[in-house]
Amino acid sequence: MNSVLIFTKYYTYYHSCRLARETEPAGEAEKFAMNKRIFDKPIVDMRALFGFLVTHLGTRVALDPVTKDDALWRLVEFFTRPSVAQLAAYSDNACNTLDDKDLARYLANRSGDKKAFQRTTQVLLRLKSHEGLHNDVIASLKEARFSPDTVRSGYLQLKQLNAQKNLTFSEKNLEYFLSLFKQLEMWPETVDLCSHFDKLSGVQGSEIRDYYLAEALLQMPAKEHYHEVIKKAVYDGKELSQPGYITAATKALLKDGAVEHAFKYFESEIGKLRGTVQKQEDFLVSLFDSVYGELKTGDKDLTFEEYRARYLEMVRIRQACA
Repeated sequence: MNSVLIFTKYYTYYHSCRLARETEPAGEAEKFAMNKRIFDKPIVDMRALFGFLVTHLGTRVALDPVTKDDALWRLVEFFTRPSVAQLAAYSDNACNTLDDKDLARYLANRSGDKKAFQRTTQVLLRLKSHEGLHNDVIASLKEARFSPDTVRSGYLQLKQLNAQKNLTFSEKNLEYFLSLFKQLEMWPETVDLCSHFDKLSGVQGSEIRDYYLAEALLQMPAKEHYHEVIKKAVYDGKELSQPGYITAATKALLKDGAVEHAFKYFESEIGKLRGTVQKQEDFLVSLFDSVYGELKTGDKDLTFEEYRARYLEMVRIRQACA
């Protein structure tokens, strides 16, 4: 095992030196050529080796004898660098990348370390478009032992980057913080992040923001009925026929003590949603029959492939008009 870890140190040093000699590629062709020069002949299938090491070591930490730091972190830090992660998109194979599942397992295994929050956050912010990685990390957070002060400090740094450098973050980046806030019952921080969600992410009308804001408001004191609080603060005073609103409104009614009304409301609204979906499906079938119905009685029989192609065409039309 020591020999393998020494090799990974050599691997990152070797490729870091090669990257340092390169200039910033200007276009797609230059990036592809640069990737060829650096990673064209893989020394080893690092994707498979990293997965093996994560599985073999588990929660144990292999320390570098010189730096006294986690030897695997060097690999993670190298492959999540923006310059390296961007080059990976131009590779013909995945040998010089890390699998998101293995990366999530590594971060979960290190969740009890002193640097766990800092490093997990660094990886997610670097790989902000990797939704699967975010989902796996968020799912593992219940095992994490991050302190509220550490998480709060990380969030303030996020806001500072947005204010000073105008950096924006993905919805999944912000969901990571919101899930930590919820786990640690940091309701004021949740409300604050949700109030800045549009500015921090550049996304309008996020369902992630609506869900966590509603959850936080239900845990905080209210001067009026929670149903009214949720409707005004989260949904701009509108009653919507969508699953997120129905769920939040039902929870609010239960919190207000209107148990029977809550169940009747939920059953009624879900019934309306089912009816709407059925009407849409009936309309699609009717539309298909009106356009292609003549083929059923004409000289030409409608084959399965023709039916499938035309059905998918109608689905695309429906989605475009929705």
